[in-house]
Amino acid sequence: MKHIIKTNKVWLSMAALALLVGCSNDQAPSNEATTSNPSEQVNEKAKALTTAIKSDKLEWDGNQLTATLAVMPQGDIQRGEKAHNKLTCISCHAVQGQPNSRNFVNLNGQPENYLKKVLIDYRDDRRAESYGQSKIMNYISKDLSNQDIADLAVFYSSQGLPKGKDASFHTDDGIVKLVREGDMAAGLMGCAACHGANGEGNGDLFPALAGQEADYTIRTLKAYRSGDRNNDVNGMMQSFARNLSDAEIEGLAAYYENINP
Repeated sequence: MKHIIKTNKVWLSMAALALLVGCSNDQAPSNEATTSNPSEQVNEKAKALTTAIKSDKLEWDGNQLTATLAVMPQGDIQRGEKAHNKLTCISCHAVQGQPNSRNFVNLNGQPENYLKKVLIDYRDDRRAESYGQSKIMNYISKDLSNQDIADLAVFYSSQGLPKGKDASFHTDDGIVKLVREGDMAAGLMGCAACHGANGEGNGDLFPALAGQEADYTIRTLKAYRSGDRNNDVNGMMQSFARNLSDAEIEGLAAYYENINP
């Protein structure tokens, strides 16, 4: 979800960077001290941009996020799998990216750029909820390079979305209406508008919700509602969740846990 104000300083740095960076490639950064490698130059510029944005303490808006993602290096699935194992991601997200328990988020099949954004958020202190799972991610992500982030993102996004847990699950009509149409009187837009008709995600920045663990979704929506999580573009998820009751949050979590994409 999206859009906020930014400073001239950040826009000037983005514009200057855009003139310098035309594209990236999928080569891993070299360990040798050389300034002639184009891949190293791209990665350094990408790191400089994310650092500049972090230092201005701005919340995300759509244009700012697009500019940041545009200079990220291209990811590699094989390197991403190695990073998944080496960085102990496997401990919480299992062999490929599906969670090991109801407390952890499913990463399989999520949009590549969405995953990049989330890892950048953790690394650059844009996301720091008070609960333990977030603190673990803050710790693990601190030493991630932009190449690591790109590799992990393409690895997880290459996996298929999980199937719903219970095909016979019956959802309350009110929850179905909230998903498909929203509740304009309460200021709630339909979830499907951003997350897809069957929770499959929408585009490359709106995450898939289908098959997501209910406990994770409940915790996430409550964190958005309280403001504990505030890394959403333009504060749109915070605005949405602020109007949800506990019963609606639990109903939405159960709906998406059991729907098939």
